[in-house]
Parts: sequence; structure tokens; C-alpha cells
Amino acid sequence: MNSEVIDIERIDRMFREIEAIKGYDSVRQELASAHIEIKELQTKVIDYEEIKKDRDATRARLAGLNDKVVKAITHVLAEMEKPKDQRRYDQQLIDSNLATMIEKTVGDFVARRTSEAVEDLPIKNFRDEVQRQIDELLLSWHPRLGARLPAREKILKQKICDNPYAVLTRRWNFKCTKCKFTHDLELQSTTDVKELLIKQHVDVPLSSLAAGVIGEHSVTVTLADVVQAYLTRTTLRES
Repeated sequence: MNSEVIDIERIDRMFREIEAIKGYDSVRQELASAHIEIKELQTKVIDYEEIKKDRDATRARLAGLNDKVVKAITHVLAEMEKPKDQRRYDQQLIDSNLATMIEKTVGDFVARRTSEAVEDLPIKNFRDEVQRQIDELLLSWHPRLGARLPAREKILKQKICDNPYAVLTRRWNFKCTKCKFTHDLELQSTTDVKELLIKQHVDVPLSSLAAGVIGEHSVTVTLADVVQAYLTRTTLRES
């Protein structure tokens, strides 16, 4: 009786093993499919990490590039304040043609802004005075401009197109008829220049240091005085 029960259990176990073996292929396929999916996920994770690395590296390069571009533009703008034959650029800026491109871009911008402001009354006052003085100088050349040369005449004629807000913003020195000191007219901003162009004159006091010695007083500087100083300075410098 006991052996019969054992035989039945053994038979049952054998059937179970057979059923398990019959389903093995299906299980194996599922395992293989799962393995492939795991590999794909691992690849995607690796790809994502590589993408993150490339992204971070690109951001770092862009940050460095931005710093270089800002430094290059600052350098070129500083050199553009000098006459062309005195400008000195880093060899890298020359080789890359970046200096030339920045100069052209700035020049085009200034020209565009100047063109837009042609009808502006302050600019009209400036250009009328420039034209008047140029006409007089071409009729009767003044020694303060140096020798009369075709190059200087050409430079002088081009000044009619200059933008006063760009070319007059600086310190101008004028002799005083009341003392031996010069008076400094500080045109530091567009507002300062515009005020001169509209009023066409400005009172320039003596410096506080000199005034402490000989007393406070002012000298009246006209737009014509400033234009004369400008034409003389730039014609001699650029020729």
C-alpha cells in the first residue's frame, strides 16, 4: 500500500518535470528577449551619459568662447579710437580676420545711425558749421592745418559726414584771454554734446586748482570754436 502511494507520487513528479521541459523553450525565449531589452537599456543609459558629457563640454567651450569674443571686441574697439596706421591687433585677430569684421560692423552701425540722424537739428547745426569752415579753409588754407596737401583736403571734405555725438565726446582745451591757463571743456556724454549743439556755446570755468591761485572765472566757448579744434586735430592726425 505504501509502495503504491510512492509510485503514484513518483509518476506525478515525472509528469511535472515533463511539463516543465515542454515549456522550457518558451521560457528560454522570454529570457533571451528580456536579456536583449536589458542590453538596449544599458546602451541607452551609456548613450545618455555620453550626451550629458558632450553637452557639458559644449557649454564649457561656449563659455570660454564668449569670454574670448568679449575680450576681442573690447580690444578692437579700444584700437579703433586710434588712427588706422597706429592700430595694433593681436596676430590671432589678424589671421582670423575678426578685427576687420568688427571694424566693418562698427563702421556700418555708426554710418547707419548717422544717416538716421541727418534731419536731427543738433546734427544739422554741427554740419552747417563744419561745411562753413571747410568752405573757408578750401578758399584760404590756414597754417594750423600744416602744408596744403591733396590728402589733407580729402580728409577735410569727409568731415561733413561725421557724427558729432561720436567725434566731439572728449576733453577739449581752450586758451583763456584772461589768464595763462587753459580751460577744459568736458563733453563726456551725448547729453553734453547735444547741449552744445543746441545752444551753440557754453561757459567753461577754470579748474578749481587754478582758480584757487588766480580766482574763479569762465571763458565762453562756441560751437565754431569746438568745430575748428576738431577739424584741426583730425586733419593733422589722419593725414
